[in-house]
This record gives sequence, C-alpha cells and structure tokens, in this order.
Amino acid sequence: MCLTHLQELQKAVVTAVSGNQELLKRLASMGLCSGTTVRMLKARKKGPLLVECKGTYLALSYDIASRIRLEPAQAVL
Repeated sequence: MCLTHLQELQKAVVTAVSGNQELLKRLASMGLCSGTTVRMLKARKKGPLLVECKGTYLALSYDIASRIRLEPAQAVL
C-alpha cells in the first residue's frame, strides 16, 4: 500500500520510495527511507498529509505521499 492509504494514527514501515534522484535525496534527508516507521497524523483525501517520522512531523503533498510504499507495522510483543 502507499502512504496515502494509511489511516490516521496507523503505523507502517516504509518499504520503497519512487521518484527522481532529487526527490529521493530530499525524502531521505527527512528520514523517509526503507525500514523507517511512520505514523499518519492527519489524512486527507487529496490534500497534504501530516506524518510523524523519527519524532519529527512532516507535511507531504498527496503526490509525494503516493510515491511512498509501506507495509503494516508489526505489533511489539
């Protein structure tokens, strides 16, 4: 699934990011790279999304968020 499908307060792990080299570098500098856990704070149908990544809040456009692929986060036992 992609980041745009994540529900509010749901957590997931980034598995892949697609885009040009500039976008990949920018997202990596914000901590959005494979293996990173993210939590959706504010989900909108087509507007910007607010996510938490490594303790930092990030606002992402819907287009950029659609390029970030995720897997559901596993519950810690």
